[in-house]
Amino acid sequence: MKNSKTQRIKESITEVEYKRLINFTKRDDEIKDFTKERFLKIYAILFYTGIRINEISQLRVEDLKSIINNGEVKIVTHKQNMERKLYFSQNAIQAIKKLFASDLLLDDDVKLIRKLNKPYASLSNVNMINTINKHMQKALGDSGYTSHSFRQGLITEYASRGVNTRIIQMFIGHRDSKTTMRYIRPTENDIRGALVR
Repeated sequence: MKNSKTQRIKESITEVEYKRLINFTKRDDEIKDFTKERFLKIYAILFYTGIRINEISQLRVEDLKSIINNGEVKIVTHKQNMERKLYFSQNAIQAIKKLFASDLLLDDDVKLIRKLNKPYASLSNVNMINTINKHMQKALGDSGYTSHSFRQGLITEYASRGVNTRIIQMFIGHRDSKTTMRYIRPTENDIRGALVR
């Protein structure tokens, strides 16, 4: 008989999980202050944009200024090799401005998410993904959460609000709307609310 591995549920990050993650991180005494600050910044960017970790690593101070001044920023999606714009609400701009206030004083080319004492150097994407995933699972207590859970949560939220799939696809940077559709994971409450009489 073939031994098949059970496929785990991939959890989404909603506002509830995001707040739990932020609160846990702020109180986590097992990590150094610089790492704590980096985690908070990464979580905020992931929550408000749903971008991939390798896209975060390309952001610089000049991009931060564009977000704060214009409410938008252009990034290059390396996976698709295409340029796209990210748009930010006033709430997102205020949260990002607060977290990155000291970065505004740095040179435009300094990385927003960087190595300690190396302002122009990014962390390796694999290392950043592994570190973030471990911390998220420690904070949220479930191995179903990863950095990609932010992306899935944002797509699911937009879909539940009735945003056109094509608009979501363009914002999130997918070439095919079928890929976007695969990310939509209704919550237990969504399913219960839709199906229970």
